[in-house]
Amino acid sequence: MDTNKCLCVVFIFFGLCHGVSEASDCTARGRFPNDGAGDCRGYTICLMGGLTNFTQYKLNCPEGFVYSHLEYQCTNATNYQCYPTFNCTSVGNFAVPGSTDCSAFVACPEGLSGINTARKVSCPLDTLFNATAGACQNSTEFSCTPKVQLDVLELHDKTNSAAKISPHFLCSVLLLLPVYYK
Repeated sequence: MDTNKCLCVVFIFFGLCHGVSEASDCTARGRFPNDGAGDCRGYTICLMGGLTNFTQYKLNCPEGFVYSHLEYQCTNATNYQCYPTFNCTSVGNFAVPGSTDCSAFVACPEGLSGINTARKVSCPLDTLFNATAGACQNSTEFSCTPKVQLDVLELHDKTNSAAKISPHFLCSVLLLLPVYYK
């Protein structure tokens, strides 16, 4: 009976030590996102390993969960999703490209080794993302006016020379064209 308890303790000890190393990346205690798994499930826990050094534990959230740098824990992938198609070039919160309702934002969190994979985060109920403030704000205090990038159209005239104009300019030009009826 005592042998079973000893084996259980040894198993738990080695199970916890998997992914443990003396960490040069850790400079403070805490939990930090990492891209080790490549799907936003990875995170690192940094603990004091002595008076002057840190020990790091590299862990992954279970399937169907991602690591939330906002809650410092694994969360379901409903309101907080991995968003690898967004190219993070700096740390911060940004408007979701193509969004027209401001109900979510793209977070580019900083990990121990630099900027991590982007995450798409839904704003809480009755809030909208304010890109200027970089945060969700009460919908009674902020009105959503997303920036929409207009496509540039290219037209060719009879001499085959190209002219690039915006869709708004095209509308005013079309109004000046004569209309022929049969």
